[in-house]
Amino acid sequence: MVDGYPVDGRSEFRNRRIAVHECGHALVSRALGDSVWSLTIIPGGGFEGRCIRSGPPSELTLAENGPGKTEEIRSICERLERIAPELGSTRVALSEYIIRSQNNVVELLAGEAAELILHPDLPSLGAVHDFVEADAFAKVAVAVRPATMALLEYCRSEASGLLTENRDILDALIAALIAKGTLSGDEIDAIIAGCITVRSAKAEGARRQDWERRSVSAATFAGISER
Repeated sequence: MVDGYPVDGRSEFRNRRIAVHECGHALVSRALGDSVWSLTIIPGGGFEGRCIRSGPPSELTLAENGPGKTEEIRSICERLERIAPELGSTRVALSEYIIRSQNNVVELLAGEAAELILHPDLPSLGAVHDFVEADAFAKVAVAVRPATMALLEYCRSEASGLLTENRDILDALIAALIAKGTLSGDEIDAIIAGCITVRSAKAEGARRQDWERRSVSAATFAGISER
């Protein structure tokens, strides 16, 4: 075990809930092609857990490092809003920032989405900074402010869909994070790769079984036809 883990005074259930939240961020970030540098459920910087991740083109590191980081992100987003094209102008030139902002919203809302999938009857852990940052990025991604809420709902659905479709990976990440307290980016990628390998093996096994059933059925049909 690493220093500070298990966390004194934290119940196993609370520990799991925090792991679920952080693994939600990590899985969706990797699913969208962004980098995850580390994942931890050891308290620090005013937070009970952290997922440090980044991606092009802005190279913003979405690390949960305290309110200062949230304010920095809000400031950057406000500046991006001010340079948005006027009505009737193309948004193509800013398309990278628009997509980057939308992906950030999906990743930020993935923590709560994972909570709702695994613990649907419990209230959210209430990671307020996630919602504040997601709202800031959403305002950059849309052309008009009233569309912000619609985009947030879409991004929640996207995050939930990615997590549901990859529940095996989510469960594996949670188990590993609970066991160790901290995972590096390489460890996260290795877990994901392992799950994909298992999936491929199962799919190949199912394909072979289906082929055998079809072969038997064809042979039976051929035998009947020859009578």
